[in-house]
Formats: sequence, C-alpha cells, structure tokens
Amino acid sequence: MIKSKNADNPYLYLLEVFDMVYSRVAEGKGKERHANGERFENQLICTITRKHGHGFTRGQMEKKLDELRKFKNKQDEINEMLDIIAYGCADVIVMMEEK
Repeated sequence: MIKSKNADNPYLYLLEVFDMVYSRVAEGKGKERHANGERFENQLICTITRKHGHGFTRGQMEKKLDELRKFKNKQDEINEMLDIIAYGCADVIVMMEEK
C-alpha cells in the first residue's frame, strides 16, 4: 500500500502512513460512522476526551490493540492500527488545547 520510496526524503513512509490515517478518518470509516458533518476536533472522539479525560482515548487505543489478535486478514490489522493512530491524534489535539 505504500506508494513510493524517495531517497531524498527518508520519512516518506511515515508521511504516507499519516495520509492513510487521514483518508480513513476523513473519507472512510470515520466520516461514514462518526463525523456527522463536524470538524474532527468537534467529533465525539475529541468531545468525549474533553469531558472524561485522556483515559477515554487511551482506553480505546488499548482496546483496539487487544482486538488486533482476532484479525486473520493483514488489511484488517492495518485498518485497526490506523484507527489507533487516529485516537492518538485526538488525544494530542485535546492535550494541545489544555496548554
């Protein structure tokens, strides 16, 4: 799924993974199930974190890590990891607001 290698940018793979997270949240599962037309920082993933604390997002990440073992398909595992990263991004957004 990684599109290309670029010797001039040793972090291109990282950028491509973040692009996959963005696509999953903004165009895929996240948009379909959770967005309700709201900006990411106004969606439940962030508003619940503001209300109940960082344990929410970190608990969701832990739950998803535990669920990884049930997948038999590599793409399902990748998608679950992308979701974990999205929860981490929400956690960081709320942390940055708190400073």
